[in-house]
Amino acid sequence: MNDLNGENLDKTLADLHQQFLARLQQRLADMLAHQSHLARNGWSIEEARSLERLAHGLVGAAGSFGLPALSNAARSLERLVQDLSHRDPAPADADIQALGLTLYHLAQQILSAKLQKAPALPRPARASAHPAQAPLVYVVDDDPEQAESLAAILREGGYRTRVFMELPAFHKAWKDNDTERPAAAVATTLVSRSVARM
Repeated sequence: MNDLNGENLDKTLADLHQQFLARLQQRLADMLAHQSHLARNGWSIEEARSLERLAHGLVGAAGSFGLPALSNAARSLERLVQDLSHRDPAPADADIQALGLTLYHLAQQILSAKLQKAPALPRPARASAHPAQAPLVYVVDDDPEQAESLAAILREGGYRTRVFMELPAFHKAWKDNDTERPAAAVATTLVSRSVARM
């Protein structure tokens, strides 16, 4: 097992943070391409769903990396697309222009995030060298890629993990007296309010 405790774990997490920041420009370009398609060709539910998925993924990922302003900007975009998708009649040009303004705000938050120093990440307690005795950490995230990335880092650091993609499954495991209690639970901003109420 790789020893990623202490400085090595800090470096691994910082590297992951930098990789996330490096991919932000491409994420923004992809979202702008969908908005541009809507502006040129009119409302398309397929384009809108693609834009919504990209925004949704950014909400959780930015929250996981300690970038709440970016997460909130992505959430605003996601909610606006959801609202427009349920309108009847279909959204007009002014509505699509509003998407452009929301994306502009998101672009400003991406620039700000790239200029920020990476937030200090808390160092976990030293994990046991024996896998059966290693602390259990629940990872709660509805983005499979983000959840697995975080779980993999924790496992490399000597922790056992259990990943939950949905809150009901997490709630059930948390309340089940026959289930081993975790040493910690890591949740994205999308689900952290619900987890905090438990």
